[in-house]
Amino acid sequence: MATPTKILHHTIKAVIFDFDGTLADTMMIVAKSVNEHAEQFGYRKINLSQIRDKRAIDVIKQDMGISLWKVPYLMWRGKKIIQKELQLAKLFPGVVEMIRDLQEKYTVAILTSNRKDTVQHVLDKHKVKIPSIYSSGLFRKHRSLQKILDKLDLQSKEVIYIGDELRDIEACHKVGIKIIAVSWGYNSPQALREAGADFIAEQPEDVVKILNHQQKLYK
Repeated sequence: MATPTKILHHTIKAVIFDFDGTLADTMMIVAKSVNEHAEQFGYRKINLSQIRDKRAIDVIKQDMGISLWKVPYLMWRGKKIIQKELQLAKLFPGVVEMIRDLQEKYTVAILTSNRKDTVQHVLDKHKVKIPSIYSSGLFRKHRSLQKILDKLDLQSKEVIYIGDELRDIEACHKVGIKIIAVSWGYNSPQALREAGADFIAEQPEDVVKILNHQQKLYK
């Protein structure tokens, strides 16, 4: 874990996680399904090695050739098609221990564009309890984050987000939430740094270390 160069200037009360690519290893499941149904739905296949530095919206428009007005329908169909496969997904090594460590000090929630019942199934399989699971659209995550802040009656500086994509960083910047970006997910560590992630975690235990270190500095 690189030494953090930024400091949190307020006590953190809640940690909000992305799910796919952050907690659960779903990337290959999604990519396989996307490519298998490319001909059926009329878009181009993707190559994971070529898109890890790109924003999701650019992959959809440029690499896959999908018009944005088609995205809600394709996501709805895609979630139904892939649900059973996603329920077989595993949490990344170290994630269960990370969540349990964080739950001793913080309110922990999940914000996901996946189906809530799919997320719940994977968590139950690993005996992880996170009661607060919120849904989000693919491109308006900042609005969902603001709704969570309002629901939990928290200020943006009292929350930190953990995600793996450039759109996570963009959403957090819009709402004023600090973000720990994880290196094992969808976007590459270099892309995450260049996009302005506040911290980079190279493994799940780094998330706990970063938060503990920052809270000590604040005190």
